[in-house]
Amino acid sequence: MKKRVISIIRNIFDGVMIFVLFITTTVYALPSNGVIYDNSNSGSSATNVSEAIDDLYSKLTTKDNEINRLKGLGNVASNQMLKGYTALVKGNLVTGSIPSKGAATYTPGTTNQTIASGNYLSGTQTIKGDANLVAGNIAKGKSIFGITGSYTSDANAVASDIKAGKTAYVNGVKIIGNASNSNITISSASEISYKTGGSSTTVSATYTATENNEYVVCISGHGGGVTTDGVILVNKVVAAGGAHKARLSIVKLSIGNNIKVSGWSSSYIYKLS
Repeated sequence: MKKRVISIIRNIFDGVMIFVLFITTTVYALPSNGVIYDNSNSGSSATNVSEAIDDLYSKLTTKDNEINRLKGLGNVASNQMLKGYTALVKGNLVTGSIPSKGAATYTPGTTNQTIASGNYLSGTQTIKGDANLVAGNIAKGKSIFGITGSYTSDANAVASDIKAGKTAYVNGVKIIGNASNSNITISSASEISYKTGGSSTTVSATYTATENNEYVVCISGHGGGVTTDGVILVNKVVAAGGAHKARLSIVKLSIGNNIKVSGWSSSYIYKLS
């Protein structure tokens, strides 16, 4: 007849008294010895109580070894784990110490701003920029955050020095030119260079300025023109008879500027004063 029982088994292992409480599954009453161990759900191959105890001891030993192995695992240190978190390392409780730094915005100034090492950046760190950080806003010869300045304060041009319709920046201020032919006062003109040749021969006259604000008039033969690093104020083609066309140019030169006038037959340069 089937019964469910709770048995307390007493035995001695390695000189230590151990009490084991276990719940058996179905147990059968037999005429010869009273009970036999039923291993249908235990996962054991034991066929009697004695074998079951041996099997249980073996399993406990295996589990104990596994626990000792787990106690030896782990290598994280306090400074390798976020503050507020814990872990078991070789059986010891370790508490994290890494601080967490949330989102922050930094405005550049005259001194360095640093984020200390060892922080965990849990939020976006923003370094502010400025659209005004350009070369034209920085003094020439100075550098800010890798931008080399181009701003100068030694220019002296005024509107009458700049051709009408053109612009320039002088000491950071935009100047609109108003120079025109009417600004030139002529009292005399002297021939300073000329070349002549055959009717179909291209000839060139040249000149280098010896002072600032020199004005010269250039006349080139048919098909000619002016090459200069000065400022051309007037550059017009004029009739010279028949199909031939001459060119009349007025040029403003600064010291060291060069001018070359080329054309068929003849080329002239006159200095105005």
